[in-house]
Amino acid sequence: MELPSARILLLVAIVIVILIYVSILISGGGMQRIENFVGLGETMNTFTLYYMDGCPHCESILPEYRQFVASGQVESNGKKTKIRMLEQGDPEAAPELEANNVKGFPTFVLSTVEGKNIEYKGDRTVAAMKEFIATKAV
Repeated sequence: MELPSARILLLVAIVIVILIYVSILISGGGMQRIENFVGLGETMNTFTLYYMDGCPHCESILPEYRQFVASGQVESNGKKTKIRMLEQGDPEAAPELEANNVKGFPTFVLSTVEGKNIEYKGDRTVAAMKEFIATKAV
C-alpha cells in the first residue's frame, strides 16, 4: 500500500515542478521582463540626447548621460519622462534628427505629450537636465 502512495507523491511533485517552470517561462523570468517595458501603453514625455560618435563634446557627456538613460525615466509631479539617446549614424535616428532640426551635436530635446519639442541648452549635468524636465514637462 505504501508503493502507490509514493508514486502519487512523486507524480504530485513532478506536476508542481512543471507548473513552476511553465510559470517562469510565461513571466519571462520574473522582474526582468517588467523592467523592459517601462511605460508600456503610457503616453509620456521623452528627453533625448542626439549625439555623434567621435564628437569630443558628446564624448564628455556620454558616461554620465548613459547612467541617466539606465534609470529609464524621470518622474516629477506625477508626470513621467522617458530618458534615451540616439546616435547620428543610427538609421532610426535620421527622421528624428530632421524633424527636430538637429544641426550640431550634442543636442538635447524634450518631446512633450502635446507634441512640443523643446531644445535644452542649459548645463550639461544630469541634475540640471532633471530640473529642466521638471519645469518643462507637462
